[in-house]
Amino acid sequence: MGNEEHTTSFQGKLTKTLHLGQAGAILGCGISYDDETVASCATDNKVLLWDVNTGQCQGSLDGHASDVTRCSFGKEILATGSRDGTVILWRYADNKRCSKITVHSTEITSCTISPNHKYLLTTSADTHCRVWTIRGGNGEFIQGPKFIELFHEGEKYKFSDASFSSDSCAIVTSSTDGQVKLWDSENGQKLLDLCSDEGEILSARFSSDGKYLITMVKKCVKIWNIAKKKVSWSIEDAKGFQALASHSTENMFILIAQDGSISGYDITHKQELFKRSTDHRGPVLSCNFSPSGNLACTGGIDGKLLVWL
Repeated sequence: MGNEEHTTSFQGKLTKTLHLGQAGAILGCGISYDDETVASCATDNKVLLWDVNTGQCQGSLDGHASDVTRCSFGKEILATGSRDGTVILWRYADNKRCSKITVHSTEITSCTISPNHKYLLTTSADTHCRVWTIRGGNGEFIQGPKFIELFHEGEKYKFSDASFSSDSCAIVTSSTDGQVKLWDSENGQKLLDLCSDEGEILSARFSSDGKYLITMVKKCVKIWNIAKKKVSWSIEDAKGFQALASHSTENMFILIAQDGSISGYDITHKQELFKRSTDHRGPVLSCNFSPSGNLACTGGIDGKLLVWL
């Protein structure tokens, strides 16, 4: 990696530990656009909302019939997905449910609102990846069953992750057989195929400038140059990695390693920015930046929800 010094606004410092008072694991977490609310999704079928500044619980969103696995904030809404394939959209400031639809036949593995707030992206263990249009107004935000299906070759192709580019124009998907694909968000056309020879890809993210992809397998993270269709550099760890998140406005990302440490990396300069221990005990199951990039949150099997600055 390069030796040139570089800093970012995000320093990876623990600023808040939220004590949830429950034994369930935190399967998903996210932070609102104003950096004031953090959501936790747990194995007790509930979504809890927390005040970032005070650490106090603001309320509970009840409506899922099974474990809530993923969540994503829009400006006014929060999308949550569960193990039974159901997605609920909430007007979270009012604790009001706006839409509830069964979008898949089994567990939701990703559930993401696009940065431009036009789309909802969902993937599932049922081998489907779908792009839903979010409607405006005060009524239901999603009216099924209209969606764009991201097709793939081979009946056994299983999506492990999916996310939007920062301009919302493209989607990256990863699979259990090592394939990475780029798609057009608006029409679902495939734009690019990449293939890793290291097995299941656990996570895939765009860099903020859209020029790179960050992919994570169990023991290796690769940073791909999209234009050149090849790996620019990589990070290896014999013990492995748990979670990955890409910054929304700066070309950097954070990694949670199997040893529980959190590290930040500058993509352009191929440089490690920081590395420190987390306060989690056991596996970290979720890691996300806030849309502003000012904060990040991590949730683990230990039931802890941590906020990073």
